[in-house]
Amino acid sequence: MVALVDTNVLVYRFDKRFPAKQAIAAELLRRGIVERSVLVPHQAIV
Repeated sequence: MVALVDTNVLVYRFDKRFPAKQAIAAELLRRGIVERSVLVPHQAIV
């Protein structure tokens, strides 16, 4: 199953103020890239 990544996941990936959320976001994105199970919609990038 493919899932869309919300903007919040991208923000938490780089926000060092919340290390627990940063770690979860990093793992979710890492696993999604490897498994090709996540997509980033255009709106999240803009």
